[in-house]
Amino acid sequence: DLITNGNFARLHPINVVKSVIPSILIAVLFIVFGIYVLNHPIDNNNSKPNLNTELAAQYHRQIELKKQEIIDKKLAEEEIQQKIEYPYDNLPDVYERANLCYKAIAFVMQPIPGWNQTLAKCDNEYVSVNLSRDFGTLNDFYEYGATLMPGAIVQQISDDEVIIRVKLPALKTSASLEERDQETVLRDITTNFQQINIDADIEVITDVIQAGAVSEDIHKLEISASSKLVPYEYMQIFQGFSGVYLNSVTWRANTRTWSYEVIVYTK
Repeated sequence: DLITNGNFARLHPINVVKSVIPSILIAVLFIVFGIYVLNHPIDNNNSKPNLNTELAAQYHRQIELKKQEIIDKKLAEEEIQQKIEYPYDNLPDVYERANLCYKAIAFVMQPIPGWNQTLAKCDNEYVSVNLSRDFGTLNDFYEYGATLMPGAIVQQISDDEVIIRVKLPALKTSASLEERDQETVLRDITTNFQQINIDADIEVITDVIQAGAVSEDIHKLEISASSKLVPYEYMQIFQGFSGVYLNSVTWRANTRTWSYEVIVYTK
């Protein structure tokens, strides 16, 4: 300024005290502020991440537990569905079952001196025969009965009446279900009985199978009828139908007739 402006520029004295003290104060404040800023964020960073990590871990555990709960519930439902046993999944061949019952009834109808066979029945697991005493004795019955039917189960109803039961052998089974609806099957089976002039009692039934929270409706027809036809001949009435099971056969000696109970499982 002195060189360029000449006399228009002048030097002014500088007060050292006034210029140094503010600089020192500013420097001190800057250092204190810097120390505070550097220390406190470190403390906060040391505490907050720990808190956040713990919360995150807890949240993650809750999510995993919820996922596992959903998986366990789904597996349990699938297991229950797999455990449901549908009756039409294990049905024997219609004619094998008919022949088995016929032969089993013939087996228990063997004559025992002094005792009369009045009724023989083949059900799901056993064939049984009811005998009434004529001129025989209980000793005669047990002597001949043990010889004719070894291993049979004897139930003494009274001194004059006994029942013999023999367990049936198992038959090979397979799944079988009639794909047609109940109304159509009912009409067709009724027609078959009408064609051979046999009166049949047919009931339309829906059973419910429950397994835990899972339930299934089972649709079926229950047919009851009496006939002179032997089991093999009688079951030909249901030829062409699926899901057929001969539930029981009863031979009545006094009328010499057969009584049948048949089930047809439908959609």
